[in-house]
Amino acid sequence: MVRFLAESGCRVGGLAGLRWEDLDLGAKEGTVCEKGNVSRMVPYGQETVAALEAWRSVQSRYSRHVDFVFTGQRGALSTNGLYRILQRLAVRAGVGGRHNPHSFRHALAPLAVEKPRRYGDGERAVGTQRH
Repeated sequence: MVRFLAESGCRVGGLAGLRWEDLDLGAKEGTVCEKGNVSRMVPYGQETVAALEAWRSVQSRYSRHVDFVFTGQRGALSTNGLYRILQRLAVRAGVGGRHNPHSFRHALAPLAVEKPRRYGDGERAVGTQRH
């Protein structure tokens, strides 16, 4: 979850609604449906692919709802559930300050400006371009 957030810059709603069928692990990209019911393609790297494949191989041990990527025992994780997990991980890692899924979007935008071949322009990378 953390890797996907960091590399994709997706919104928490896009992460919560992500299904395995939305991902193309070979192409290292996925489609997220976000704010305003807008879908967009997001990139991620090989290490994220490896983490997703590892999770998928054991996911059915922890959840019966394996059509969604990020699940708990009762199904797809809610946005609140994702926030709580991220907070617990930050505490466990000893990272101080306020942390939430949106923080990853702020961190990705400068990278997109620095590496446009990988991420596209900053606005497109985080799904904020105006039409």
